Amino acid sequence: MNTIKFAPYNEFVTEQHQVERGYLKRLEMGDFKGKVYQPCNLDVLVINACQNHCFFCIKKNYFGDVTQNTFLESLETAVTRLIEKGITLEATITGGEPTLRVPRLVKTIQLLHSLGVKERTVSTTGVGLLDEYEGRPVIQHLIDNGYTHNVSISVMHPNYAINNVLMGHPQSSMVDNLTRDQLQRIARYCNTYGVELRTSTNLIGNYRGFHGISSLDEIIDFVSQQKQIGIYSCLFRELVGNSSVITNCKVSIKPIQDEIDKDKRFEYVKTIDGMFYNIKLYIYTDADGKQYAVKCYQDTIVPVTYSRLSFVNGILRAGFDGPELYNHTKENPNECY
Repeated sequence: MNTIKFAPYNEFVTEQHQVERGYLKRLEMGDFKGKVYQPCNLDVLVINACQNHCFFCIKKNYFGDVTQNTFLESLETAVTRLIEKGITLEATITGGEPTLRVPRLVKTIQLLHSLGVKERTVSTTGVGLLDEYEGRPVIQHLIDNGYTHNVSISVMHPNYAINNVLMGHPQSSMVDNLTRDQLQRIARYCNTYGVELRTSTNLIGNYRGFHGISSLDEIIDFVSQQKQIGIYSCLFRELVGNSSVITNCKVSIKPIQDEIDKDKRFEYVKTIDGMFYNIKLYIYTDADGKQYAVKCYQDTIVPVTYSRLSFVNGILRAGFDGPELYNHTKENPNECY
C-alpha cells in the first residue's frame, strides 16, 4: 500500500523486521497451496462492527459474528497450525473497531502474546483505549502484553466536524470519535508508558463538499498539529479500491512523494528495495528544528503471493478475501454460534 510515514528521527527502522531480508515460504494448509511472505502479517478482525461508515473501508463487506469462545478457540487453532508449518507471524489487531468489544480484544492480545505472536499494529479509532477492563484501561492491557510497537489511530482530518463527515456521518452528527482533547489524553498516557502511538490518515479529495488531507503542505500542517498534542508519528496512505466514490476522491500519492524528493526540507538518505515495496528514506526538519524520519513506500509488482493473512469469524484466509486456509465452521459443523 503506497504510503508516507513520519516518525521520530531516532526511529529510522522501517518495520520490526528488515524489509530487505524478507522472503517467501511455501505453505500448504487446508486446500491452500502457495507462498507467503516472511514474516507474515496476520490481520485479526476482533469485531466487524464499527461506529463509522467510511466509504474507503477495505473491510466493509464483513458481517456477522461468532461467540467469543468460538472466536478465541478458532484463532488459537489457526495460529497454532501456522506456527507448526514454520510461518512467522506478526499480528495486526483490527476490525471493525476492536475497542467496541473490549473483553474479546483483551483476551485476543493475551492469547496471541501467549503463542509468541508479536504485534505489528493495533489499528483503531481509539474510542475505547482508555475504557477500563478488569481494573485497568485497555491501553494498559496492550502494554502488559507487549503490544506497544505501533498503536495506530484513524484520524482523517484535525477538524472534528470534517473528520466525522469523512468517516461517513452527517456534518451535524454527534459521533463517538475522538476529539482533540481525548486524543491528547491518549498521547500523554502513551508517552508516559512507552507506547508508540501514531495517527493513520487516508489522502482524500472532495467528499460531500469537504476536502481531506490531499497535499504536501496539508500533510506538513497535520504533522505539526499532532506534535502539539504529543503525537510524533503520522502515516498517510493512498485510497485503495475501485468504487466510483473512491475513484472520485482518490489523491495520488506519487506526485506528493516526488515533491518530497525535490523539497529542500527533506534530506534524502537512501532507498531500501523490498519484495513487496520499495522505501525511500529522508530526514525532515520542521520549522521548530524537530527532525523526523520520513519513509515513502511504493508498491512493487510481484507474482501472485501473499504478504498477509486474515482471520475473521473463525475463518483464516490468504489476503483479505483469498482462499481459505482454515474454517472453524467446516471443521465443527454441529457447533451452534
